[in-house]
Amino acid sequence: MKKPNLIAALSILSVSLTVCGKGDSPRQHLKAFEENGKWGYKNVSGTIVIKPQYVAAYDFKGKLGSVLLSEGWRFIDRRGNVQEIRPFLYDNGPDYHQEGLARFLLDEKIGFIDESSRVAIPARFDIVAPFSEGLAAFCEGGRKVETEEHSAVEGGKWGYSDRRGRVVIPARYEEASQFLGGRATVKLDGNRIVIDKAGRPVKRPSFR
Repeated sequence: MKKPNLIAALSILSVSLTVCGKGDSPRQHLKAFEENGKWGYKNVSGTIVIKPQYVAAYDFKGKLGSVLLSEGWRFIDRRGNVQEIRPFLYDNGPDYHQEGLARFLLDEKIGFIDESSRVAIPARFDIVAPFSEGLAAFCEGGRKVETEEHSAVEGGKWGYSDRRGRVVIPARYEEASQFLGGRATVKLDGNRIVIDKAGRPVKRPSFR
């Protein structure tokens, strides 16, 4: 499945089930399985730990698994307790870890959890994209709109956050792409320019 551009601030659903997360020993790992149309979890010995009861399920990543309930996708712990934080969704599925961090929702704000299911960045973003080269583009004051292929963002200003949640490039751009090779393309005052990780232009505006 092709990923939409980062300006949309969303990532696609990973098609395959995830593997053990960091800090998740093989003995503790819980793997999703299907039985009679319902999903549950087994340990590495094949013992059922959480009985099949979910519409869909993804393997545990650290201390949390992602399951589909009647009310939508949720995180559960190893006892099957539904958690307060929820997976960030794209294309009706849970976000996946990119550069070791995945997005989650809490009180309609977005944060990041690591591969051990620890909160790496508290939920404070309205719109934020996955990490690329240690930085994530975020948008202030924008709104998400649905298209035929994916969600997009209209309005607002874009900036960049580091892995600690610190703003390293202030939100001042109309658009912002992911960083590749230490460079990102942004739109400022209608002009597209290329910036480095300090937010300094490396090319002059070339077109509108």
